[in-house]
Amino acid sequence: MQKKTGGDCPLCLKKAAFVAAFFLPLNFLLAQTKTFTADVGFVPQMGGAFKTNQRNYFYVGREKKLVILDDSLRITQTIQLLNETAAIDFADLNGDGSDELIEFTQAAIFRRNFLNEKFSEPHAIIHERLALPLYVENLEQSHLAIDYDKDGFYDLFLPAEGKFVVYHNDAGKRFRKETTLAYKPHGSFTNRLWQNSDLPSNTIRSTVLIPQPMFHDFNNDGIVDAAARIDERIYYFMSGGKNLKPFAETILKIYPIAQEDIYVAYAEFCDFDNDGELDLIYSAVKGLGLNIRVEIRVFKSYNFIPEPRRVIEHTIQGGVFSPLIASLRGRKLLLQPTIDTGIGFFMNYILRSRVSLTLQLIDPLTTKGNPLEKTTLSFDSKESAVPGFAYGDFTGDGKTDFILGTEINGITVYGGNDDLSKKEIAHIDAPAYGIFKTVTDAKKESWLFIFMTQRSKADKKTAVYLAPIDRLANAH
Repeated sequence: MQKKTGGDCPLCLKKAAFVAAFFLPLNFLLAQTKTFTADVGFVPQMGGAFKTNQRNYFYVGREKKLVILDDSLRITQTIQLLNETAAIDFADLNGDGSDELIEFTQAAIFRRNFLNEKFSEPHAIIHERLALPLYVENLEQSHLAIDYDKDGFYDLFLPAEGKFVVYHNDAGKRFRKETTLAYKPHGSFTNRLWQNSDLPSNTIRSTVLIPQPMFHDFNNDGIVDAAARIDERIYYFMSGGKNLKPFAETILKIYPIAQEDIYVAYAEFCDFDNDGELDLIYSAVKGLGLNIRVEIRVFKSYNFIPEPRRVIEHTIQGGVFSPLIASLRGRKLLLQPTIDTGIGFFMNYILRSRVSLTLQLIDPLTTKGNPLEKTTLSFDSKESAVPGFAYGDFTGDGKTDFILGTEINGITVYGGNDDLSKKEIAHIDAPAYGIFKTVTDAKKESWLFIFMTQRSKADKKTAVYLAPIDRLANAH
């Protein structure tokens, strides 16, 4: 049970992404979609969505400034955040159906209510010394709000030095300190990363890493638990006691993972073997030049907790992106997107201005090094940029579809199937080079939100885009 207030797709690397899903007639013509656009006046470096009364709103930001847009990309407000704000989040704190803007600082938590399409001035709701960086230029969106007792009011799970502090939201009226969860850190707190699986793999990550917990019911007792990575160790905070109190028991596991030359990290929980328990996948993109690779480690669960000694390892050469968890062939598998970094890459890039993206389907629980299937897509590589991508079940058939920027100003929606054959089901007229995030509206229809559309450092686009992803499976 991981809290999501903005996009409903974990564009992960939770982190952006893509993947597969259904058969269409051969004579099917690609659907054309209408795209909204708005000029925000600066090149956004962060962005996402939040909800109010089942309606999507969007935000983009740079440094300490946010621009708020409605679901037709009409600008409704420009906000100057507090100078000391180190991270933000969106959650419904008062139970009125509208997400509020939460600002996290070292000394306090501030909230801004959303009314008449605008956020109010900030006011403090919690005074707590937190382990957040002092100086932050470009903010990260945290995921520290979770309604762990399912009472309709989001609570807060806050990182402090040597501990996490849980505050319970009492019906939106006050925040009460519920518990303190201690751990033993190594070195500087702000140099740690837990998870970014709901972010796109091509996101420009901040140099500031806010510790992010993940929330799941690990022991299947109906009460949410938490896990957080601190250095090479993972702390699990499990429900326990006579009354099954949330986060009552602390369990420490050591996952020795070398950190050298890592430039993208990824972590996620998933039940790969269908035994009712969540397994842990941890991966890192490592190396430089022709030696770029993805190292994947899958830790199988034992008595509800992934066991460090029950590890399965994979190494995929040419990895530029982190693996994606896909629903294919009636089970959960890994889909590893890679770009060839060998001679073929240079020949295609220099001579043809084209680069091939290979999707490699992997069974994470086997020790076999070769992927189950491969399929190759080509995209325009002019300006030496990597195109945006996103993934999710956009067709409603239980499988995973994916979206890829395939031209300078063109995006293709692929409805894949179990053998990963290419099925182009829609085309979106929008810049291919950007960060893609997907959301669903009140009708359960999917939309693609695009920002930071730069092909190169010299090409600074200040516009953002919003395009519908047609539910084409319903029409066929």
